[in-house]
Amino acid sequence: MKNTDTKEPDNLPVTPGYSLREGRSGYDPIDTQAEAGHVAGLYLRKLLTGQLRLKKPLHYMLMTLIGLLLVFPLISAIVLMTRGTRFEWDALLTLGLTALLGALFLLNCVKSALR
Repeated sequence: MKNTDTKEPDNLPVTPGYSLREGRSGYDPIDTQAEAGHVAGLYLRKLLTGQLRLKKPLHYMLMTLIGLLLVFPLISAIVLMTRGTRFEWDALLTLGLTALLGALFLLNCVKSALR
């Protein structure tokens, strides 16, 4: 019988818990790395699409702190540029991408708080 629901089946090598299936110790490095990569991909996809939801207050604080730390260098660079300091384009690009990641963290934190 074919699995018709939209969730991933439990027997795929990348699903969490696959390396602990019956008859396995869980120490297979290939299975473990595949699971870790799958979970990291899910986390990143949820972060980029704004669907990452938090449940614990400590997670809110950490995500807010990470977001602020990633956005702060761009804000500092903008303040310095208004005072006449010049930056190379690659430095601004790096700061912009870092700030974008920080903004995604802050966006997901705000969306989680409003949920």
